[in-house]
Amino acid sequence: MPLLRLSPPRLVTFDAFGTIYIPRPSVPVQYSNAYAAYFPSDPVIDPALIDDSFKKAFKLRSATHPNYAGGEHHWWHAVIRHTFYLAGAPAFQVKSETGSNSSIHAEFVFSLFNKFNTGAAYTVYSDIPPFLNYLFELSQSALKNERLAENIQEPAAIKTPKTKIGIITNSDGRVRSVLSDLGVVERWMISPASDVIVSSEIGHEKPSPIIFQKAIELLVSFPADAKRDPKITEGVDNSGSEKSSSTDPLQLVRDVKYWHVGDEYKKDIAPIVIHGNVAGELRGWGAIYICRDLDGKESSEKESGSRVKLLENGRVIIARDLKDLISLWGPLPGNRNVNNEVDDNGIMIEVVSSI
Repeated sequence: MPLLRLSPPRLVTFDAFGTIYIPRPSVPVQYSNAYAAYFPSDPVIDPALIDDSFKKAFKLRSATHPNYAGGEHHWWHAVIRHTFYLAGAPAFQVKSETGSNSSIHAEFVFSLFNKFNTGAAYTVYSDIPPFLNYLFELSQSALKNERLAENIQEPAAIKTPKTKIGIITNSDGRVRSVLSDLGVVERWMISPASDVIVSSEIGHEKPSPIIFQKAIELLVSFPADAKRDPKITEGVDNSGSEKSSSTDPLQLVRDVKYWHVGDEYKKDIAPIVIHGNVAGELRGWGAIYICRDLDGKESSEKESGSRVKLLENGRVIIARDLKDLISLWGPLPGNRNVNNEVDDNGIMIEVVSSI
């Protein structure tokens, strides 16, 4: 089984919900508990019933008001009211023109909406902090090397590109306060204002390639004399020569300069598979498909083959734990093996034909 080590990327972006953080307890349980607290005389609503109702309400609102049209406040209030109506919650069966029949309904909806504006409703996946630490240290190491090169007046060729970290999310602006409350943005110097790309503000949702192109425009700094079109700037390698036309996935993956990490194939992975070829709109992009609970098995369980896989197109890496990708882009300073040697071999990876 081959070992893979890549040059540090220019950019690594993450999906937010389901990739960086997840509700704890689940959304249906939190909705059920909140309803029981506000309406103690009503029967307790089964979280399983809320789960089904929420999915229907969310799907309908997304169809009639795509990409949070009308504003996040009205969008989510409508979803909450419709969820409890479909779940048969007694307090929501008599509806007025505004969708609620008393001030306590409005107070309840407002309270539940606000809870999911903060980190109190969520928890960060355990593999996120060490992986972000790795990316952050890679970038800091590159910055130190760049300063050293400037001090000793070495050619720019010895400088290592700094890795930018960003977020691309199908969400509204509330995601920034959630990320901030969870300690994600400040700890790894991710700017909530400029490094979090939100679909409701861009006007395009994943899987549209436009939101990924916008991320390049907003997050990646190009030399003053370079065009900011990623299809042009990434058409050649660092030496200025044309990229390899090899069909070997272990060679193709080396052409990837921008990586997106996500948990939904249709929204996070498919656009890069579809548009990431040599002539595509997302040339230079690769995807890391994080499958923490693949086939219902926890990532801690032993499995046959490598825990990290590479699709034959060379643009999709599949992992069940992001910690398994630490050292993919090289070792951190001071990382040494049992023989006190720098451990720079990369990661073990298996090439597969499909997910």
